[in-house]
Amino acid sequence: MKELFAKEHFYRDVVMNESDLLNQIKNGDENALSELIALHQESMIAYLYCLSGDLELSKDICQESFLKLIKRPPLIILGKSLRSWLFRVSRNKYMDHCRRQKMAFSDLSEGLDSDERSPVANMIQFQQKEKILMCLEELPQTLKETVELRIYEEMNFREIAEKTGAPLGTVLWRMQKAMKLLKPKLREERL
Repeated sequence: MKELFAKEHFYRDVVMNESDLLNQIKNGDENALSELIALHQESMIAYLYCLSGDLELSKDICQESFLKLIKRPPLIILGKSLRSWLFRVSRNKYMDHCRRQKMAFSDLSEGLDSDERSPVANMIQFQQKEKILMCLEELPQTLKETVELRIYEEMNFREIAEKTGAPLGTVLWRMQKAMKLLKPKLREERL
């Protein structure tokens, strides 16, 4: 019981401390910002690294998240910690980065039909698709089906849930599990 009280007391102190630090940051106190960064930077980078697998990108996005805190701090955080706000901002910034990367890649290949690409480029693309398909074959059927419907059929998760008859949460879990299993395999294949 003492442990539970101690954890609750610690959490309440951190939230209250964050609130005080946020007010000090709004008033231009650089020491408060340094203290807040020290409080959350390491765990934010670890979280972003789990998402991206890229340490430098994780550090950059973490820095961008703190910059947003400086430029546009939340007006008020009721019942939530500043930590959850920072993590949500960093996740959104990571998702924005992924969208930009996807758009940049599609811009590069836009307008190029397979006939216009060099034979070497066509061969590399074919080999990459084959490697991805081989990695997919190693997944359990339910995970494989979810990935194929999401990527190759371009269905959203709700549509996949309707098609497979599985709850939406299960479909989301399957996709997450599949990506977790595929990531090391694709890295081994250097895709």
